[in-house]
Amino acid sequence: MEQISTPMVNAMLVCDSVIDEAITNKKSLMGIFENINVTEFPYVHHSLCVYVKLTQIGGKHYFRLELIDLQNGTINAKIETPEALTIDESKDTLEFVYTLKNLRFKHAGDYEFRILVDQNLVYKKSFGVQKQPRGK
Repeated sequence: MEQISTPMVNAMLVCDSVIDEAITNKKSLMGIFENINVTEFPYVHHSLCVYVKLTQIGGKHYFRLELIDLQNGTINAKIETPEALTIDESKDTLEFVYTLKNLRFKHAGDYEFRILVDQNLVYKKSFGVQKQPRGK
């Protein structure tokens, strides 16, 4: 792929939802979290968003987000661009909001979101899924 420089991640956050203000193009992240507390497994998390802000990203690139189960290294979910995206070199930053629905977690443990650009890992964000007794 054509590449101007190595992409850098300014932010990668996991949250409940993202509101995109059409007029100002500002994004509001609602319910930022680093852990999911559940009462039983398997558990289905109905919806979450991953916000990613990149810089130094001009050129033509493929993007992929993966959710990795760190206990066994398996990919639980992934979203990728089917074609390379051409990014205007004059843009200082690029923002992505990935919305994932009905994520299934089979067990408690550590998980990780990874953002890859042109098959290269550029950043990872870990979070935990924990069993919590009912009523707490």
